[in-house]
Amino acid sequence: MRTTSLPGTAREHVGIRTFGYVFVPPTLVVLAVGVVSVATGHPVATFTMEPTTALGGAPYVGAVSSLGCYGWAAAIGIFLLGACLLYDGMRRRDAAFLACSALITGYLLADDAFTLHEAVLPAVGIPEFVTYLAILAVIGAYAAAFHAEIRRSAWLFLGLAVLLLGGSVAVDAAWEILEPARGANIEQLAEDAAKLLGISSWVGYAALSVRGLVRARFAGTGGR
Repeated sequence: MRTTSLPGTAREHVGIRTFGYVFVPPTLVVLAVGVVSVATGHPVATFTMEPTTALGGAPYVGAVSSLGCYGWAAAIGIFLLGACLLYDGMRRRDAAFLACSALITGYLLADDAFTLHEAVLPAVGIPEFVTYLAILAVIGAYAAAFHAEIRRSAWLFLGLAVLLLGGSVAVDAAWEILEPARGANIEQLAEDAAKLLGISSWVGYAALSVRGLVRARFAGTGGR
């Protein structure tokens, strides 16, 4: 595909495909919103407004949950940037590892933002425990496929993230079973604190792993 250097593109060669990567996804989202709005009869604002504005809630409602979503999004960006750098540097296996890491993180972000395992999937007949088993299966396949890359990554932070996120799920499950009459605030704080710490550890895993892999690439080519 023919590319050219356009003004305002930091001297990078840009082709039609680049504009597609930038503008096609949000355009598809906007078109989907229009179609769903017509099909369901819900106003467009239902899908486009900030939740606190649409529901008339205080601006701090869900603040910790929002911070968690920002963390997932940051990790996705870090993984994808690393994948692009390593793909261009002919480190295709490492690039695939980071791209798959971004895909897994993307699902976790979507699950967190849209309550997939709690509301959406159960509504179509997929129980919550099935979703958890599927997530574990995907992570297991990821670990098996990229075990060599994981050993060279910041696996300590990956392990801590899995432990903390699993702990958050365990607290939630235990509380649903026990259903104590008191202490809901303590349970909620413990569950969400473990989740936020787990997300932070995942971001650390992304940042340290990408830095290490990119440094290894430049070391291999004599760069600094």
